[in-house]
Amino acid sequence: MVARNRQETRVQRRLLRKFVDAEPADIVLFRPTMTGTVAGGLVKGTPTPLAAQHFRLVPFKKRLTQITRDTPDGNIINLAYVLIGEWDADVKPGDYFEWENGVYDVLSIEPNRSYRTAANITYRGQSDEVWG
Repeated sequence: MVARNRQETRVQRRLLRKFVDAEPADIVLFRPTMTGTVAGGLVKGTPTPLAAQHFRLVPFKKRLTQITRDTPDGNIINLAYVLIGEWDADVKPGDYFEWENGVYDVLSIEPNRSYRTAANITYRGQSDEVWG
């Protein structure tokens, strides 16, 4: 990496910290695990909670229209978000978290993580509806 690129990356990381700190969200991600069975299969195990990490939740809309999702109970608004964090944040697709009485799933991670981690997430539902 050229010295200029290293300096640019340092500046981008510093600016990102300020961006996240403007509207911070300390989030505990849960990572699903699989457990082996006696018969040699796999079943869902108890999810592993990760240490709290510093992120910012950013609404992501390509247009100023509401996107709806069809459910058995009718159409509901499906707002997509991006979870923005430091370049070395520990987050993977399949992780999930609870924030302000809602449950969110991590769908994918942006591949370029030189100065930030950007995770596409989706709203699963209110905590009391998801957990029963």
